[in-house]
Amino acid sequence: MSESIEKLLKYEKSWKYVFHGSLENLSILEPRQAYLYIDWKLEKDWRPAVFATPYSWVAIFRSLINEFNTDWDSGSGFGINDWVLFFAASRNLLESARNKIGKIYILEKRNFTDFEWTQCRCYKRVTPILIDRSDLRGFAGKYWSDRVLLNTLFFWFEKKSKSSTITLR
Repeated sequence: MSESIEKLLKYEKSWKYVFHGSLENLSILEPRQAYLYIDWKLEKDWRPAVFATPYSWVAIFRSLINEFNTDWDSGSGFGINDWVLFFAASRNLLESARNKIGKIYILEKRNFTDFEWTQCRCYKRVTPILIDRSDLRGFAGKYWSDRVLLNTLFFWFEKKSKSSTITLR
C-alpha cells in the first residue's frame, strides 16, 4: 500500500480527523453553499458549510471525480448501502481523473457537527492540519477494479488495511 494511503488510513483510524477532497489549493477552507438538482432545477442544499467526511476513500474520490475539464454530460455518486461504501462515475469522469492530482485536506473532527452517513459540516472557517495529494496512478489496478454497466463506471474498492470497520467493495 502506498505511503500516502497508509498515512490517510492512520488518520482515519484515530477517529480524530475528517477529510475534504478537492482539486483546489487552499490554506483555509471557508463555508460554501452546496447545491443539488430537484426536478431538473438547481436548489440550495443546507446552509453554507465546509463539508467533510470521516472516510478517506470518499475524500480521494471527491478530489479526483469531478466535472473539471470534461467535454460532455457527467454523473457521479457515492454513499453507503448495507453498511458498504459504494462509488460510481460516468466513464468520462474516470478518464479525466487519470490526469488529475487531487488534494486531501485533513481536518480536526472536533470542529465538525451534523454527521450523516458519509459527510459532516463545519459552519466556520477551518485550517487543515495537513494536505495530502492523491492521483489515480496510486490506485489504478492495485487498489480498485472497474466494471462498465450501462455506460456508468462503478468502483469496487478492496481495502487491504484493518483501519476501518467499513468494508469497501
